[in-house]
Amino acid sequence: MVAPFHTALLEQKERTKNSSRADIQRFIEQSELQIISLESQITALVELCDRERICIAALRHLHSPIHILPIELLVEIFELTFREYTHIKDVFRISQVCSDWRQVTRSTPQLWARPIHLDPRNNQDRRGSNLLHADDLKAWLLRSAPLAVPVSLVLDYESADHGISDEVLTTAPRWRSLHLDGPFYTSMPFLSRLAQAKLENLEELVPLRFSKDVDLAAFPSFTSVPRLKKLFMQIHSKALPILLPWAQLIDLTLVSDFLRLTLDILAQCTELTRATIHTTALPDPPSKTDAPASPSTTYAP
Repeated sequence: MVAPFHTALLEQKERTKNSSRADIQRFIEQSELQIISLESQITALVELCDRERICIAALRHLHSPIHILPIELLVEIFELTFREYTHIKDVFRISQVCSDWRQVTRSTPQLWARPIHLDPRNNQDRRGSNLLHADDLKAWLLRSAPLAVPVSLVLDYESADHGISDEVLTTAPRWRSLHLDGPFYTSMPFLSRLAQAKLENLEELVPLRFSKDVDLAAFPSFTSVPRLKKLFMQIHSKALPILLPWAQLIDLTLVSDFLRLTLDILAQCTELTRATIHTTALPDPPSKTDAPASPSTTYAP
């Protein structure tokens, strides 16, 4: 405990009783140096205490239950936190919490193999969240390898020359499903390049749309799709505008303006287990004894 000033005054008065002014000045300088020395020791001790507190915090962090969880269980917990329309932001957010979680997420492809929505025109989809920005596309596709990825892509007049399409096409062999949005006939260059890609894992293609103005001679063939099982197609032309592996389809939704074309397609779909068909009536009017043709038929062999 620091002595009161009056007590200190009496002590120093006795000490300097026979001292000159020069001696007293020297005593002052010595005390000031002593204060500097003590303060430096205090600073060092405070820093030492701070380091020990940090060590305690680190040890408590390492001792916490989250660090003894198996990685598989930690990944399962991560997946339970993902929301349907914000899973892209959720994955990136978790990967930025700490270095350990970043290592776990980046080495777990299943966290990055969720559906991605790509729109070259803007950075917001109609739900506002489940959209992958071009800057993050490379990281997402790289970390999802080698798993198959569901892809939703907006097609428009500019998408064929947009960089995001090039990035998507490099991963075409890993697409599990492809959902297309926008006027189909406006993106023929992109679709021609898509047909040349090896769609080895593609199981679902929704929807393909063909107008009356499609150049059938220039349209590519999609016959090398070994796993394609589900297809949604809209046809508004009299001729079949595309070659597809009809015989391997098991789920077909077909919208066609022409019944004869519809029947030709169904004749080739020998493995169907489910089909929804929307078509027009026969071109010739039925006789009075015939029942009118139904404009919509659901087929489930």
